[in-house]
Amino acid sequence: KKYPNLRYYQGYHDVAVTFLLVVGEEVAFAVMEELSTNHFSECMQETMDATQKRLMFIWPLVDLENSHLFQFLQQSAVGTLFALPWYLTWFGHSLNSYKDVVRLYDYFLASPIYMPIFVTAAIILYRAEDILKVDCDMASVHCLLSRVYAF
Repeated sequence: KKYPNLRYYQGYHDVAVTFLLVVGEEVAFAVMEELSTNHFSECMQETMDATQKRLMFIWPLVDLENSHLFQFLQQSAVGTLFALPWYLTWFGHSLNSYKDVVRLYDYFLASPIYMPIFVTAAIILYRAEDILKVDCDMASVHCLLSRVYAF
């Protein structure tokens, strides 16, 4: 009600419940208010256009470090949809370990707003060898990349 311009997105509750469990209701509400009006504000718009634009920042980072991998990913037409749940939930929906999730949340809270993009690019680069082994088509690459724990 306080921010009528912000919209709920699928996965927002994953972030909120994590803070609720760690710091309690009062502090979690304050943290989520801050995140909603800053870090996640683009994700909470009527459309996901701004979020999709932000996810596109993954590619220059990958290209800078591994142009062969970048070309492979572009040729596969995988896009950035595999990374959407990672970004929207700060990996909270994609990691199996609560300990890993809260550690990442601490890191992201103490980091610049683009850090989840940098972490996503780092995961892709780390998995380059496995990625380059799959068929260069959208389905194969997306299937591999959509699983954080495939390495």
